[in-house]
Amino acid sequence: MLVRRGDLAGADAEYRRAIEMLAIDPVRQHTFRSEWLLNCHADRRDEALREVDVALAVDPTYGIAIGLRRRVLAAMRPRSRWWRR
Repeated sequence: MLVRRGDLAGADAEYRRAIEMLAIDPVRQHTFRSEWLLNCHADRRDEALREVDVALAVDPTYGIAIGLRRRVLAAMRPRSRWWRR
């Protein structure tokens, strides 16, 4: 919600607090860290991919991480400019 409103600083702080609280569940912690990097730090997408891959290495059936990995990969792809031809 904060990201959509453009409050990246607020979103960043909320993500960091949530990541600390998830320390007891490493799969969710890595997944959430990946989402934080994707949403708040666009320049760190490669790190977001590594985080989600760590989560999937622990639990390859975790559906949220599977979907997030697709989103990270889509964000890493160069955007086509087919409409400008």
